[in-house]
Amino acid sequence: MFPVRNNSVNTARNIHLIPLLCAAIFAAGGCATFFGPPPKPLTQQEIIELARSGMPDSEILQRIRDSRTAYRLTAQEIVSLREAGVSFTVLDYMMQTYVDRVREDQRYLDQRYWWNYHDHWYWCPPYHHHHVR
Repeated sequence: MFPVRNNSVNTARNIHLIPLLCAAIFAAGGCATFFGPPPKPLTQQEIIELARSGMPDSEILQRIRDSRTAYRLTAQEIVSLREAGVSFTVLDYMMQTYVDRVREDQRYLDQRYWWNYHDHWYWCPPYHHHHVR
């Protein structure tokens, strides 16, 4: 038979290594590996090429969604895209991407002003101190 070891002593001696092991795993993996690289933005020129190739609007919209690109289009860019053959459906969606991104950013900023107090949620904007002289 094998000799019986006191495992509780070994466990107690090595318990301090657990946080070190976790830190090493996260450091070796890095945060970027969890999510992968961000998708490549879809440029206006690429959208023009897709429209000219005859790709259906639904597929162009899906490509825009997959790229997670937000377009802040000027009036001149809208006219240029339309003259290049981009449909109104795609143009409308492109303009909406910017509105959606602004709303998403604002929602992220506003969420820090909500506080839970005694099982109720309250909204409290930041308090600015004004010094009176």
